This record gives sequence, structure tokens and C-alpha cells, in this order.
Amino acid sequence: MKNKAAVALTTLLLTLLSTIARANAGAPLAYDSLFKGESSSSVYWYASDGKRYVFPNEGVYYSWFEDFSTVRTVHDSYLYQTPIGGNVTYRPGINMVKLTSDPKTYLVTSGSRLRPISSESTATDLFGLGWSKYVRDLSEALFINYHLDSQIIKASDVDFDRVIMSVSNPSDNIFYDEPKLPLDASVSLTVDKTSILEGETVKIISSVSGLPSTDYYTEIRDSRNLNLIKTCQYSETAYCVANIPLYKTSIDQVSMYYEATVKRGANASVIVRTTSPVISFK
Repeated sequence: MKNKAAVALTTLLLTLLSTIARANAGAPLAYDSLFKGESSSSVYWYASDGKRYVFPNEGVYYSWFEDFSTVRTVHDSYLYQTPIGGNVTYRPGINMVKLTSDPKTYLVTSGSRLRPISSESTATDLFGLGWSKYVRDLSEALFINYHLDSQIIKASDVDFDRVIMSVSNPSDNIFYDEPKLPLDASVSLTVDKTSILEGETVKIISSVSGLPSTDYYTEIRDSRNLNLIKTCQYSETAYCVANIPLYKTSIDQVSMYYEATVKRGANASVIVRTTSPVISFK
């Protein structure tokens, strides 16, 4: 009897874990996170522009992350509906790269820039006597993902601390050249409920502070279809509030979230994007 009970309990636990995994695979992705599809080994970075950026090889991946423990598996259908943004490039300041058809060695710096290193002695000054172990092969097909920059003649031509601190995740490198919020500005998006019955009203609050002028705009959208909920213009500290009855967009939907974008001007490009906590349907 004990063995039968143990088997039954084990079966129940495995069923529950499988159910949780399937539900999690269909839940919304958080911006700036790792994920993959069910039937593919390719790993992607989900950036704040709502697109997926692929790690073209393990070398690029390991320049950013130590292991695959934070990679989430999602339904293939979810993967396919997420547009491709491009390739993730090597993390700045971590590696040098070399093309098989080019004798030059390049240092990868901020914004996917490649700076040719003038000599072996300069490479030694940068990475030490074992500098060659930091060199990675770069295929010609991936060379177009990078931008050529000025040559490094001596080690002092590179501010290594600044290069390394310029990024904390792949999004910082992907959007390196794009306009950003002032350093002392902040943006948040909150909801008054994270678990609701279908049809209940949710209060959404977008808060922006530290902006220097009134020509900043925020848009609150439903992440499922990007329908516009509300637009607000900001002056210093301000709030944008909307009360929305929330309905499922499909029978099997278990959760959703809202997103807010901030623009410098009503018709300008997005300079920051944030999301609300995930809201689950009871």
C-alpha cells in the first residue's frame, strides 16, 4: 500500500509540475530576459522594444551570462509571434575578436564597436601575457553586426572601466546609441490588482519623475495587442491614471500585463519602456 501511495503521490506531483510548466510557458515574458522555444535550442534576449535578439553562438552567450539557469522556455507559438530584432553581440570589454580572413585583432567596445589593436604588445598591455585566450573567432556573416571604430595604439587609449560599466545586459548594448532618460529620471507602472475575475476594473498608474521639460509623453498600452489605453504629457513629476475593465483575449489566457513607453515629443521614438506587474485571471 505504501508503495502504491508513493507512486500515486509522485504521479500527482509530476502532473502538477507539468501543468505549472505549461502555464508558465504561455505566460507573458518580462522585458530584458532570456527565453527559448519548446522545439528549438536557440536562446533569445527579449528586449524592451518587444523583439527577440538571438545569441549566434555560445561564445557570445557566455560573454554575458555564466549559465542557462535563467532561460525560460515558452510555447513555440509565443516565440513565432515575437518579431526578430537581430543578433546579440559580444559584451564590451570582455573579449577581442578576429576574422579568419583578416589578420587584425579587434577589441569589442560599447555599442558593438570594434577597435583594431595595433600590436601584440598593446594586446599584452590590455589583457596580459595570456591575451590570446581572450580572442574569439568572428565569422564574416556576423561582422555586419558590428561597427568599426578608431585604432588602439596604446592601452591608455581605452577606458576599460567605462567600457565594462557601460552595459549591464544586452539591451544596453543594443540600444547604446539611442536617446535615454536623464540619469536622475525614473519611470514606473503599477496596477491596483494582480489577481482578478474577468470583467473587473484595474487601475493603472504610470509615474514619471525627474524630467527636465514638458515635451515628454507617455503611452499606456495593453501588451497583448498594443492597443493604446491612454496618453499623458509630463512636467517634472506627474502621474497618468487609467481605469480599465479587463477581459481575456482568448479562452485559455491565464495572465497579461500593461506596458508604458516614454517619448521625447508626441511623435518621437521611444526612449524607455517599462511593464506593470503580471495580472492573473482567477
